[in-house]
Amino acid sequence: MAKPVVAPFVHRALGKMLRMTLAPDLNFDLTPEEASTLARALRAVTLDPEITDTLYLSPLASDDEFSAKVTRDGLEVTTASGICILSWPDVVSLAEQLAPDNIH
Repeated sequence: MAKPVVAPFVHRALGKMLRMTLAPDLNFDLTPEEASTLARALRAVTLDPEITDTLYLSPLASDDEFSAKVTRDGLEVTTASGICILSWPDVVSLAEQLAPDNIH
């Protein structure tokens, strides 16, 4: 499976955004504020996986909701199209890519 990536793009109505791709057919379009919020949540669970059992975000410009169960091995993201498993290194990478300092 490909590594999750985050890339900037411009939405026709919402302006500057980020597209978080977790799998070939699994994308979440995030505003900079949503990306920042998700980056903090991802960072928090990497530091202490027992802080919560679920992460949830309903992005403004995405069809799917980001709903992830925290597991011993990382995150289990569940969407209408299926389940995507993210290892802890993938979660750390996403947190770094979504961090406000890395958004251009």
